[in-house]
Amino acid sequence: MVKVPFLFMLGVACLTIVTGCVGDDASDVADGVITAQPTVAGRGATTTNTNSDPGSDNDTEEPAPSTPPEELPDPEWAGAEFVLQPIAGTDRGLAMAVRDDDDIWLVERDGRVRLIEGPVTPAEDTGDSTGTVVLDISDKVGTDGEGGLLGLDFSPAGDHLYLSYTDTSGNSVIAEYEMDSTAPLEGTDRILLQVEQPFSNHNGGQITVGPDGFLYVALGDGGSGGDPLGSGQDTSTLLGSILRIDPAGGTAGVPYAIPADNPFVGQDGARDEIWLYGVRNPWRFSFDADTGDLWIGDVGQGEIEEIDFLAASSGEPAGRGANLGWNILEGEQPFSGEAPPPDLIGPIAWYGHDNGRCSVTGGYVYRGDRIPALAGVYIFGDYCTGEVFGIRRFDDGRTTQAPLAIEGDVGQIVSFGQGPDGELYVFESNGTLSRLQTTETATDR
Repeated sequence: MVKVPFLFMLGVACLTIVTGCVGDDASDVADGVITAQPTVAGRGATTTNTNSDPGSDNDTEEPAPSTPPEELPDPEWAGAEFVLQPIAGTDRGLAMAVRDDDDIWLVERDGRVRLIEGPVTPAEDTGDSTGTVVLDISDKVGTDGEGGLLGLDFSPAGDHLYLSYTDTSGNSVIAEYEMDSTAPLEGTDRILLQVEQPFSNHNGGQITVGPDGFLYVALGDGGSGGDPLGSGQDTSTLLGSILRIDPAGGTAGVPYAIPADNPFVGQDGARDEIWLYGVRNPWRFSFDADTGDLWIGDVGQGEIEEIDFLAASSGEPAGRGANLGWNILEGEQPFSGEAPPPDLIGPIAWYGHDNGRCSVTGGYVYRGDRIPALAGVYIFGDYCTGEVFGIRRFDDGRTTQAPLAIEGDVGQIVSFGQGPDGELYVFESNGTLSRLQTTETATDR
């Protein structure tokens, strides 16, 4: 499939498994149009007017003409043919993580943690679940709406497992388990965080230990549609944000510590845990394993699916204090009618719902060795069409984008994963976990 032109433009947003929301009124825009953020500088594009210096009246002499930027090369992967090579079967697998070896740990929506011993090899049959169930918390997990066991990661030392799930009341829970050499230890679970969810959608659910060793937690805006509670722009609630906490710093009665450099520490009316805000339903975010840059796939309300980019800088992790705009903006267009603040950061790219597209599934920057053409390229997909896309961001903020031409039929893309070697994996809604390969390397084991 996927020799369909790639485009960023207007559309609608809906995902029935976990990413959420329903919209209508898809725009009629011709195929082949690419409209990405023309210039993205620093941590991302902002709405600030930078045409004049602060305090100037614009009655100054015209600036000297600037040298036109060099034309960007065509995406190196545009002519390649790819394949999703099955390596495992799962029962509604949603996320994977690695510890300190070649093993793959994954979660299944109903509440199971499964171990696939590495190194992984292509599977002859993915009709049944692969690997060993090492933890089953299905009695604690609720799967109504978009709920379930949604994410996992390990502490930097690999001695603790973190899980993100919705409980039987529909609320978001972040839990920690002690690990032995092969499995989480039963009875060692510790609840780090519980967040009441007012609706059954927009739970977020991604958790990731960042390059700084702290735990990042994605929470959607609380659900329904249009952000009726105003959570996206409200820093007094944890909803509509990505949090940053330190589980290792917890003490008796206090399950986690707040990193001292979190942006809202000590601010009246704001939650210290918030790292960035203004997200609707961030269905998968990731840090570039080489640069520390932060990429977020944020599911849209009714017209725009967006990809956000936040650059790491010397001495500061990516995204500190960023406002990504929801619900003032949906992608690049006004939503609430409120005037955008000057420091709001817009998406690096967006797309709409023509040709059956419906909901973004965020991915990872490729850092493997099998596909040199994808080195440094951010890979993500659309849930409904099964299309997989790539974006390369250059140092000057410009981007090139193109779809990956994937051989054969691809199901609904639920999630992505990244192995210890930087290779990328794709979860489809039929339970198949596959490794992204080119047709030339598909037989490599």
